[in-house]
Amino acid sequence: MKSKIGLQLLVTTNKKTSLFQKHVDENARIVDFGGWDMPVQYEGILKEVNHVRSKAGMFDVSHMGRVNITGKDSESFLNRVLSFNTKKLKPGRIKYGVICNKNGGIIDDCVTLRKNETDFLIIPNASNTDLVLNWFNQILVSDKYQTSIDTLKWTNIQIENITATTAMIAIQGPESENKLSNILQTDLSKIKYFGSIKIKFQNQELIICRTGYTGEDGFEVITPVDFATSLWDLLKKSGVHPCGLGSRDILRLEAGLLLHGNDMNSNTNPFEVGLGKFLDLSRLNYVACDSLKNIKLNELTKILVGFEMEDKGIPRHGYKIKHKNEIIGEVTSGGVSPTLDKIIGIGYISKEFSSLETKIVIEIRNKNLSAKITKIPFYTRRKNV
Repeated sequence: MKSKIGLQLLVTTNKKTSLFQKHVDENARIVDFGGWDMPVQYEGILKEVNHVRSKAGMFDVSHMGRVNITGKDSESFLNRVLSFNTKKLKPGRIKYGVICNKNGGIIDDCVTLRKNETDFLIIPNASNTDLVLNWFNQILVSDKYQTSIDTLKWTNIQIENITATTAMIAIQGPESENKLSNILQTDLSKIKYFGSIKIKFQNQELIICRTGYTGEDGFEVITPVDFATSLWDLLKKSGVHPCGLGSRDILRLEAGLLLHGNDMNSNTNPFEVGLGKFLDLSRLNYVACDSLKNIKLNELTKILVGFEMEDKGIPRHGYKIKHKNEIIGEVTSGGVSPTLDKIIGIGYISKEFSSLETKIVIEIRNKNLSAKITKIPFYTRRKNV
């Protein structure tokens, strides 16, 4: 029987993944997420966090963008717009980076898979896919009129948004390798972290990436859109628990992974966010190179830090951070960590107050509650790949 909530959402104008009806049929709680109707939870956020930390859980992440960049100019073009040197990315490997505007602001963070010498796949955040595509097109057009850079006028490059014709399922947790290997009848232990393989399964071409957004070992599988429900059913039958975006948000927070739109945006730069290690500023053609070099020369006034609540209270996005009675920043993300049995958060503060163990105050519902600065990530799994 379909849930009442699900029936109501069938007539919304929001986008829906190919697994939407599956979520409704399984009585998931559906919410709006960046213009998509997505499951926020199934049996409960805390239980779902535990499934991923101790066994294996799966997430419908088909709302994330999938963009093919192909052609002989693709490597050089991506080297102009991505924060890392694409020439160093080997086929089959995946790299995390940021996409910055010419002022050094973060348009999005994404992962990039190099399929072969000329073909790449970029995974932008769900609500930022159109922004990324528009930015790429702006650079393609504006570069035609540049004479000071070697762009070759980008005569051989194709950009194709394949989000609607594919789906993506994340399988995360210590049992994910064994579960997915048994289903696909493929030894996935050979895939290194941030590696990938392409396989054929039941006459369907799948891309298997050893990546995730939970802090656990796991995989993200890109499949033709018509095969998504079949793969979901196989995973569920094998004992992989369906999980919603609510538990995914807690898992990524515990692991110190950032959310664009909450923890960073086009008004923040990679150095403030702690992502400077993902920048290669040796490339003169990189669109944000000059701005980021200038930012790096200047002392940062604010940085992103982690904190742990000492008083009881849930820190939410936008809440004020204080030192004594002085406002020194604001919370960007926060919540209860069931794994650590603590209340944790991250936020921007004035750099002078960023030392570990510094006592701070979070203003929650007009109450000043005690917290202390702690390291990020809050949780680290034992690596075995």
